[in-house]
Amino acid sequence: MSSGFRLSGCKGFVLRFSVLALLLFSMVGGALAQYSSPPSGEWSVSLDGNAKAVALSSGTAFVAETNTNRLTAVDVSSESEIWSVSLDGDGRGVAVSDGTVFVTEGEGGKALTAVDISSQSESWSVSLDGFGNDVAVSDGTAFVAEGFEGQALTAVDISSQSETWSVS
Repeated sequence: MSSGFRLSGCKGFVLRFSVLALLLFSMVGGALAQYSSPPSGEWSVSLDGNAKAVALSSGTAFVAETNTNRLTAVDVSSESEIWSVSLDGDGRGVAVSDGTVFVTEGEGGKALTAVDISSQSESWSVSLDGFGNDVAVSDGTAFVAEGFEGQALTAVDISSQSETWSVS
């Protein structure tokens, strides 16, 4: 068997990743994938919703789910769900930085939401003009691709929780 992992959602929906596939998925318009120590072996976890995006950090996979509007944390070593947080919209993109998970929301939410990992609760949320798709975090700024096809790139300052600029 090849080295990798998969996340299973409802109705038999399965995402299976090897480390290489995870990177390719990221580069070809899938989720932004970040990890500090990639998982090894093969396993699966059943989710209530469809896995849309995943970010890995410190042995935890953070999964944005569509149709259940959840962000779910999965322990890679024990292959089990640790916690989940309800979102206003469907989870679309996810990134991890400095103890915070940033998740973009689409239908029903249109927001960038910050979830504190230690308290497992929402810290703040910023409304977006369009559906939030992918998100990347660098130097205190969250960069959000908005719209069905990424019609805008919006920068959100994490400390002030406000939009600093947007280009479309």
